[in-house]
Amino acid sequence: MSPPTLNPVMIKELRQLVRGRFIAGILVTFLAAQLVIIGAYVLGDPSLAVPGTGRAAQPLLRILLGALSMACCLCVPAYVGIRFSLEHQPGNADLLFVTTLTPGMIVRGKLYSGILTTALLMSVSMPYMTFIYLLRGIDLPTVFSALAFVFLMSVALIQFAICIGALPTSRAFKGLSALGLAGFVSSAGMVPVMLVYEFASGRHGSSPLSTVQLGILLTFLLFFACFHAFSVALITPHSANRSLPVRVVLTVVWAVCGGLAIRHLLIKTNPDSLFAWTYCTTILCALALVVSVGERDTLNARIRRSIPRWRSLRILVFPFFSGAASGVFWATLLAAVSLALLFTVSPKRALAGPVLCSLPTLFVYALAYTLTAALIRRWLLAAWVPARHTGAIALLLAAAGTVLPFVLGLLIKGVPERDLYSAPLWHLGIIVELFYIQSEPRQAHTLFAAGWAAVVLILNARWLAGQVWAFRPMPSLNPSSSNSVQEIGKRVCE
Repeated sequence: MSPPTLNPVMIKELRQLVRGRFIAGILVTFLAAQLVIIGAYVLGDPSLAVPGTGRAAQPLLRILLGALSMACCLCVPAYVGIRFSLEHQPGNADLLFVTTLTPGMIVRGKLYSGILTTALLMSVSMPYMTFIYLLRGIDLPTVFSALAFVFLMSVALIQFAICIGALPTSRAFKGLSALGLAGFVSSAGMVPVMLVYEFASGRHGSSPLSTVQLGILLTFLLFFACFHAFSVALITPHSANRSLPVRVVLTVVWAVCGGLAIRHLLIKTNPDSLFAWTYCTTILCALALVVSVGERDTLNARIRRSIPRWRSLRILVFPFFSGAASGVFWATLLAAVSLALLFTVSPKRALAGPVLCSLPTLFVYALAYTLTAALIRRWLLAAWVPARHTGAIALLLAAAGTVLPFVLGLLIKGVPERDLYSAPLWHLGIIVELFYIQSEPRQAHTLFAAGWAAVVLILNARWLAGQVWAFRPMPSLNPSSSNSVQEIGKRVCE
């Protein structure tokens, strides 16, 4: 990672920031708001004239940090995200295409500029924080801890805004995304305010970092890592290995969360954290199947040049490379390890819960739907539908498999309403039904999903095996060959 002082994107953004009026207006408005809040509070509370009271420090800290969190968590992420989104328009795409900068440098340059803007706003508020400390009633560790959490929240939201701005969508959808981003940031910006209330109230004792606060800090770091990987992958050229950083980061996050869940299980002897980790992993892996099945079928020369030549190393890196087969194998591997760990550690409780018991069937259904969509696209729609839309076909199949049986049940005469929820045979394939049916219908769903997945897996075996067999590095050129110049030309054209 390049240092922030050497990032040209950060320098360009800071120059435009100084020349513009948006941040300057926010800075002046923020200073005026803080001055008005403190002046009104001091003039409106006669008890401040009595020495040693210190009753205004805590509520005044909550108010000022609430204003600071809104400025840092709403205005700065919105500014960075909207500017990055505008650079994706056809007339402003020189930064992304006509440059020698890597996608990571571009994303980090945008991030550094947002972080420095946040640091500017927080440094401006320091005199007011000093005035709060002079009122007594609150200590410096509380003030600095609250400011640190506001800063971390702002950094995470800036990275999230960059990820939204990197979406390759139309101008109309970018406007809707900007509105959605503003709503999300407005709601998420209240989190530092609640943290400030916890700090100022002293509910966690004198310790500057409690278990809850460390958990929130770790959550910020994990979300930041995921959004950073997504942002880099979204602006990376399609010919590059875009899936590698995303799957590596997600695997590390999955392993860290799983390790924390196991640690909680060993210390507290309570498997609830392991249940939550397995549930989230299964849902995310099912969504990863929908995304991965629409990736490329064949690898170009650029990706093949980065494939290791050692066979053992190729086996290890295969799930992390771009490709439909790699994505399906990666998602299946993570889900299988998570489910195996859950049913090994606590089999009785996992089998007793209707939701946990349905997780394997849920993932197998997702695998069956995605492989069926890949089969339909290759056999019937190859001339009209590109490979990247295979995930959309899978979602349409899942929606049809969920809605049509209910509509059929309503059209059949003589079927009572209660039978619509008793899982008859023609309800097989409905994913949402797994969470409220009894054990016997759930077993029928499991057998049907396993059989369906096995059939479509056999039908897609040649397609998947071809991708596995083609996962090989580029053959080395022989300089003594008379056709080496022609071979080099063909490689370059590829």
